[in-house]
Amino acid sequence: MHENVSMICLSRGDHGGLRISPRWPSSKVLLATASLEGLQRVQAELPGEIGLIVTRGFEPHATGLGRSRTFFRMVGIVLFRFVYADRRNEIEEIFGANGHDLDGTHVDVSLAVDGNRIRLLPLGVFTPVAWQRRLAGKHLTSIARVKEALVRNGFRIHRNETESRQIHCDLAGTGKTLA
Repeated sequence: MHENVSMICLSRGDHGGLRISPRWPSSKVLLATASLEGLQRVQAELPGEIGLIVTRGFEPHATGLGRSRTFFRMVGIVLFRFVYADRRNEIEEIFGANGHDLDGTHVDVSLAVDGNRIRLLPLGVFTPVAWQRRLAGKHLTSIARVKEALVRNGFRIHRNETESRQIHCDLAGTGKTLA
C-alpha cells in the first residue's frame, strides 16, 4: 500500500449518499479517503434516480481475502480459457488485480436506477459479451452519466469492455491506472 494514501473502512450501508455493498466474500470496502470524497462528488452530480454502489476497493494480498481472491482468479482463468478461448487476450485485464492490491484508489462501482441495482454482469466476468451489450443497451443513458461524472471527478474507467461494465475505475494521479 502507498504510505501517503489515507484509508477508510466502510461497512455495508449508506455512507454520505453512497451505497456500500461489498462483493462476496468481503464484508467491508476499504477506500482511499480521496476516492471516497471523489465518489461522493460524483453521486452529488448525478440525478436523484441514479445511485452509485461501491462494491470493491483495496484488498491487501497478505490477508485471507487477498489470498482467496488470488485462488478464485486462478480458477477463473482456467475456466475462462476453456469457455472463451477466443478471448484469451483479455485474461490479464479481467483477472489481474487491477490495482486493488495496491491501495484504495482502484475501485469497482455499480449503479442503481430508481433504487434498483442494475446488473450488467449477472454471471460475473463469464457473462457473454452479447448479453453484456444487450443489458447495457437498456441503460445507456444512466451508464453514460455515471461514467462521465466519474471522469469529470478525476477517475479513469478501465479500458477493457467487461471490466468497464463492472465500472472498475482508478482515481487518476494516484499511482497505477489502467485507462
